[in-house]
Amino acid sequence: MKFSLFLSVSFALATMARPLAIRQVRTDANAPPAAAVLAAAVTPAAVAPASSVTSIVVVVTATTVVNLAQPTAAPAPPANTAAPAPQANKPVANAAAAKADDPSQSSTTLSPQLIQKTPDGSGGNATGQSLSLTSKNNFINFCNEKTLTDGKQAVNGSTCNGIVMGDIPAKTNIPSAKFAFPANGDTSIVANTSFVVRLNVKRMQTGVFTNSSVAFLGAPQQLNKDGEIIGHTHIVIQALPSLDSTEPRDNTQFAFFKGVDGAAKNGEVQVTVADGLPAGFYTLASINTAANHQPALVGIAQHGHLDDMVYFTVKAKGK
Repeated sequence: MKFSLFLSVSFALATMARPLAIRQVRTDANAPPAAAVLAAAVTPAAVAPASSVTSIVVVVTATTVVNLAQPTAAPAPPANTAAPAPQANKPVANAAAAKADDPSQSSTTLSPQLIQKTPDGSGGNATGQSLSLTSKNNFINFCNEKTLTDGKQAVNGSTCNGIVMGDIPAKTNIPSAKFAFPANGDTSIVANTSFVVRLNVKRMQTGVFTNSSVAFLGAPQQLNKDGEIIGHTHIVIQALPSLDSTEPRDNTQFAFFKGVDGAAKNGEVQVTVADGLPAGFYTLASINTAANHQPALVGIAQHGHLDDMVYFTVKAKGK
């Protein structure tokens, strides 16, 4: 094991012959190396005269225990270990970069340095404004006695997801999207004929997605090296009774849905609707999400919409 050892010893010559016993006090094995400081207890064989001064300071940059007098195997770590101190946000290249074996992700103890102190908003709240829930432990037990999401889609009944929201982009990196085809009000598409949807996406790294069957909402949102949300987009087409319909849609029903697996090329993604659509009226919308399929989260309340929607008409052949 590699370590650095610094001893500072000052004492009277009269005490040099006295044997000293040194023992180390173990620190948290999960603590970062810079914080791994082991204290030394010094016990002279006999009480030194008042005129003599004995001081020993031992600093070992290591995460395991070493018995200086008699090396043996390191003792087992304590049952409950604290998470390491938080580090500055480091954007990652893709969703796979957040590894489960990261020591900070294996501890089951919430680091006190990570506890947020968000107030309930009662101080000067506007008329009709609701008070926020508050927590002294970041809501880590919010899903207690509830059915956990656990990477599964909530097909039958609701679930509770305890995964944190994650990295939030700066307001200069709020993603946006705009359909290039079909345009709003388009009438050029012929029924049951293949066509290609084209969507322009900005300020978002597309083409990164996890297995939605087992990792749905299963990890926090992440940012890339440019501070952009790492994720992917989808397109969904829904039928309308008419273009001027004001009836809210049943969002369990859709005429076409596709998650866009590939990354945007020159800012554009394309999806082929191979079988086309029956004649009728439709909406086409984008759904921009993080890698684990959660809606993209941004850092300010007032902003433009992150997605786009257009209305178009599919005409029967010959009309």
